[in-house]
Amino acid sequence: MECLNGDTHTILRFLRYPQIRDTEEAENDDIRAGAHTDYGLLTILFQQEGQQGLQLNVNQNDDDWAPVEFQPSDDITKEGAPLVVNFGDLFQFWTNDIIKSTRHRVAVPESRLKDRYSIVFFVHPEDDTSLEGWNSKYIPKDKNNKPKVTAYEHLLMRLEDTYK
Repeated sequence: MECLNGDTHTILRFLRYPQIRDTEEAENDDIRAGAHTDYGLLTILFQQEGQQGLQLNVNQNDDDWAPVEFQPSDDITKEGAPLVVNFGDLFQFWTNDIIKSTRHRVAVPESRLKDRYSIVFFVHPEDDTSLEGWNSKYIPKDKNNKPKVTAYEHLLMRLEDTYK
């Protein structure tokens, strides 16, 4: 993609959610990372088998959450496929809401006595990329006349909302 050649906020992060030793410290409905969508284009998440906690909001706006299970490989000669791909806010912008940004969270799992590790690759386009619907016969024109913003302006708005 041409829009990935300049300054971006693409980042690779190594995440650790420490174990919770005291069972009184956490309940099964406690949250390690609250409900959110990812700010960028897409997110690629690598996780290990047996490390539960990632949950997907089934209907995007209610409180119906489903665990994202580890999907092992069908080929016994290979390791499991610990890969999850989330569409971010920018895919939702560019497709005029045809592809929705994935709302998710990280909950405290039953196996809270283990650390949870993941590697997350957040893909963002070039900062000055315009966030408007792609010109395509498959994507309807934006009827809301949303103000045009850049990828960087969107990132700043989301960070401001997050850290108020």
